[in-house]
Amino acid sequence: MCVRAMSFSYGPASYAAAEVLAVPRALLEETFASMRSCGDGKMECVVLWTGPLGGPEQVDAVVAPPHRATRAGYIIEPAWVTGFYAELRRSRRTTRAQVHTHPGANVEHSGIDEDFPLVAVPGFMSIVLPWFATRDISLDGAAVYEFKSKGWVRRQVCDVISWT
Repeated sequence: MCVRAMSFSYGPASYAAAEVLAVPRALLEETFASMRSCGDGKMECVVLWTGPLGGPEQVDAVVAPPHRATRAGYIIEPAWVTGFYAELRRSRRTTRAQVHTHPGANVEHSGIDEDFPLVAVPGFMSIVLPWFATRDISLDGAAVYEFKSKGWVRRQVCDVISWT
């Protein structure tokens, strides 16, 4: 596996982004379980994939933020975000990707997805799961978007995620 990392400044701490995320398969199962529990096949839900700041390719945890979920979207509780950022900084961790669901097969980024990501720095990933994550535990049919300096770019799942 070829992993080429790039670094850039994100506030007072350095943030490193990987072109390929190394994700344990068990975290995909945890992601789907969280989505199914939250949305019950009727609402959009979100989780965050996190990892150590010093390992730009490593994803080792799933965080389910408190959020308001509807059939057409979700809003993460703003007060929680502030505490989450403080905890990430304290523990030298970072958010690698936001993973959320959409109804049906459409996994295109919506205007809200484009304009209001949790993190808007180059290298951050947004993964959209179809069918409210009610089908097979897989990224088949999902879409991955990477934030670049000029906005979101759709990528192939196999090009940006390596299963460990």
